[in-house]
Amino acid sequence: KFILRLTNDKIRQVFYQNEINGQALLLITEEYLRTIMKINIGPSLIISNAIVKLRERIKTFMS
Repeated sequence: KFILRLTNDKIRQVFYQNEINGQALLLITEEYLRTIMKINIGPSLIISNAIVKLRERIKTFMS
């Protein structure tokens, strides 16, 4: 649902096919999205930015 809210079903399918769960999501970089998962620059920037914000929220919560 996280990815679908940011992009579309086509990209959600890429995450599903690559078995990306919540833990793996936090490890993904923009470079990985573009080079390995072959996601276009626009959606990869949106997803990458959301992942950075999510990491920050988790870090704050854990402090």
